[in-house]
Amino acid sequence: MESARTTQAASPSQALRRCTQALALLLAAVGLAGCGDASSVGPTTSTGQADAPSAATANDAQRTLTDAAGEQVTLPARPARVLPLSDQTLDATLALGITPIATAAGPEGSGIPAYLAPRSAEMKRVGRPGTPDLAAIKQLAPDVILLDSTSVPDRAVLMRLRQIAPTVAVSKPGGDWRATFEQTAAALGRETDGADVLAAYDQRVNETKLALRGRTEQTVSVLRWTGKGPVAVSTERSLPGRVLADLGLPHVQPSATSGTAQSRRVSLTDLEQIDADWIFFGALPDGDPSGTSPTAVGVEAAVQAIAAARNRPAFRRLAAFGTRQVVPVDGSAWAGAGGPIAANVIVADIARNMGA
Repeated sequence: MESARTTQAASPSQALRRCTQALALLLAAVGLAGCGDASSVGPTTSTGQADAPSAATANDAQRTLTDAAGEQVTLPARPARVLPLSDQTLDATLALGITPIATAAGPEGSGIPAYLAPRSAEMKRVGRPGTPDLAAIKQLAPDVILLDSTSVPDRAVLMRLRQIAPTVAVSKPGGDWRATFEQTAAALGRETDGADVLAAYDQRVNETKLALRGRTEQTVSVLRWTGKGPVAVSTERSLPGRVLADLGLPHVQPSATSGTAQSRRVSLTDLEQIDADWIFFGALPDGDPSGTSPTAVGVEAAVQAIAAARNRPAFRRLAAFGTRQVVPVDGSAWAGAGGPIAANVIVADIARNMGA
């Protein structure tokens, strides 16, 4: 992403101090990651919620950048009223220490993703990914609207959003979460904060790799139970797939995965394709009218789903089931297109369960 804004390089001591501060916040969050609490990840939060709309006056300085869709966007140098329209852009905004004025994150009927709820449970919703509430967004007068590749599939809706406020696409289909986060940080004028967040993640990954010494040959599979029969399995392009690669862990994936797909459905009769030493098992409510999908959220949803999966002979034949290494995890972090907060939840779950 190109930007007319320039930043002065920090001295080594300043860079070290920022990285140490970011890591301290990250380690505090890791202690609560089993509950999906990401409230301590990222810089100190500054609220983007004002008593009255301020899109026209919040920032006099302007800059122009090229977004992930190749569009030239002119926006405030440091937007205050930020509106993320997806899970990934909400995660990134919160990780940068900004409280959005509203969001469209979270699938219909399920609310804000469970792992982000501690910092955004009371946040105003303006539709959901793919179908934003244009009237509500216009009334909020945002300084900038953030989209990812899943946010607005309808070009007519996208054009309407651009008439309301500067609208920045921060990712392409199948894009790396790190690149998406860096583009989000650039759009918000928070490049330095973004670098600190990624440095803290990298340090946590390196510490976890040391804790996993002697276990790096153990295979890992990641699945999401739907309650309808087939399961969705994460591929190497998914967030957990990329985290597993960072950690150097062998990732068992379904056959015939290609392109930008971040998951693939596997029939219950083909579960042996994704058998592994460890299975990290998430679940999300999917609106199944049969009542077999979980009604809880977060890790509890996975616990419910594992109880249902036990009734399937194919599931009971899995090696990880026999060794009791099927781990319930928060599907909203593991199965979504998240950002650094979700990535840190995944690292913490792996460290807690596979670490020596």
